Amino acid sequence: MIKSDPLYALEKLSEAVHVLATGEGPVQERLNEAATYLIQIRPEDLPDEELRPVLVRIKDDLTKHK
Repeated sequence: MIKSDPLYALEKLSEAVHVLATGEGPVQERLNEAATYLIQIRPEDLPDEELRPVLVRIKDDLTKHK
């Protein structure tokens, strides 16, 4: 069983927000870079059980092919 890591999740969320808020380039590029951090987070890494399904939906939207 893989142990959850809330600090890892917090670090990746922080990096995603930082890229969106202070990154250079067009917003689409910043969103793409932020997505690379978000998809690394496993739902079980989030300590708040109510946020887990939110993360799953976000990751599904980010990885959906159109």
